[in-house]
Amino acid sequence: MNLTADQNDALNKITNFLQSRDRQIFILKGYAGSGKTYLIKIIAEYLKKNHIDFYLAAPTGRAARVLASKSGMNATTIHKLIYSEKSNEIIENENAEIIWHFDVGQNDHSINAVYVFDEASMISDVESDDNENLRFGSGRLLHDIIEFVNLKLEEKSKQINRKIIFVGDPAQLPPVSENSSPALSGSYLNKEYGLKSVSHELKEVVRQVGNSHPLNAATSIRNSLYNNRYNSFNINNFVTPLPQKEGFFTNWSKIDDKKIICYSNKIAFEENLFIRKNLFGNEGNQILLGEELIVTSNNYYYGLMNGEFVSVVDAEENVENFERTLKGWDKPTHISFRNVKIKSINEKSEEIVQNVKITDHLLWSGERDLTKEEFILTRIIAEEKEGISYPRKKHFSNIKEYNAAKKEYFKRLRESPYFNALRVKFGYAVTCHKAQGGEWENVFINFSGFSAYSNEFFFRWAYTAVTRAKQELYAINLPHFTPYSNLLSNPDDMNELAEFEEVNIPEIEIPPHLRKKKKKRIYLK
Repeated sequence: MNLTADQNDALNKITNFLQSRDRQIFILKGYAGSGKTYLIKIIAEYLKKNHIDFYLAAPTGRAARVLASKSGMNATTIHKLIYSEKSNEIIENENAEIIWHFDVGQNDHSINAVYVFDEASMISDVESDDNENLRFGSGRLLHDIIEFVNLKLEEKSKQINRKIIFVGDPAQLPPVSENSSPALSGSYLNKEYGLKSVSHELKEVVRQVGNSHPLNAATSIRNSLYNNRYNSFNINNFVTPLPQKEGFFTNWSKIDDKKIICYSNKIAFEENLFIRKNLFGNEGNQILLGEELIVTSNNYYYGLMNGEFVSVVDAEENVENFERTLKGWDKPTHISFRNVKIKSINEKSEEIVQNVKITDHLLWSGERDLTKEEFILTRIIAEEKEGISYPRKKHFSNIKEYNAAKKEYFKRLRESPYFNALRVKFGYAVTCHKAQGGEWENVFINFSGFSAYSNEFFFRWAYTAVTRAKQELYAINLPHFTPYSNLLSNPDDMNELAEFEEVNIPEIEIPPHLRKKKKKRIYLK
């Protein structure tokens, strides 16, 4: 076991933490290439050797597979670990919307179990405002993790000593709608939950940097983030720039195990259409064998989560179309469904093939998700197909009969393939948040869409994007700027400036007789 001094220090802190009773959480932070996952493997082996129950989990199925592969241990998604498959029910929320709700599960693990959560920068602690008809626990993943592990019970019992280890990269994008990653913040965990933590940040890069273009690019961006310096961005030496259209497709089509990462859903949608047009030509209006799709919303009916990639095994040509003008709306609402056979890979790297019904119209739409009208119409179609309608209290003589009718109504909805239709998009190009937790040999980054580059968000976005690549990086509209960029009137001068920046200018002592001369202002034209 060859550990760096930095890793060895972290391991010593972790073993001391596991034996302590006054700290509940350990936060292990580290940039790309610092050996975080290798350290997880060492920790898991230590726990196994000492007969301590432990559980490895990550926010997405793909991240869980990466974790299992690199650690050599079983890993699962956080949702499968902490939410109950048995205690689920369909309920109405305050807006009379139908929600499939899953409670936090009962934890019957040992009293000294250890929970290791990788990719913890992705763990959110705010309720999602997405149009979801599926809700897990409180809607706040971090809150539900802490509830499931039952760390609060430790304060009341001298016997219980469960521990959490959060592992993550502090330079990556924080969860959507949050300014920072709460699971990687000891002060946040203490303020919000009253929990005490220990932390360690791995700073030494142990993965071979020399020929690794992604790691070199990540290191450059990371240094800017570390120093809060956002006036210079130059990763040109580590990225292959590409033209935006035909030339781009030529390069893309020759490479395997690849993904295009974009700034927005709109740009990802346009890139997907462009790729499909070049791949399939006039056949592009059909879903074809081998196509890659991405799940855009959690779907428990089929056991697939938001952000998971699936491939098409077969697809029916016929589409079920429905159009209605809903009460209170002037324009008709249109939705469609298609039966598709898909293949997915679970966190154990097992292939799962299943027949699913998808919301076909969403696949071809520029919208990120279903509209409110489409949600309502989906429920109406599901009711018609199941031959049910929502029970009205006035139609029942007593509350017991009314509640029984509602229970039966919700049961039938829960079994409806229309109500639970899988929401997917084409998965050739995805947003950076959707790509988090995944790795591909080759990553194409489209830098279009930003209103400004000289800010922390852009640098975190770029860092997260480049660290998705294992081998090579390709870029469309790659920005390059320096502190002097705004002084240049001609953009073509940037290449000369880049060369100028690499020149070492020797320090020259100014003679005394010149020091009192009036300074001349020099303007760059």
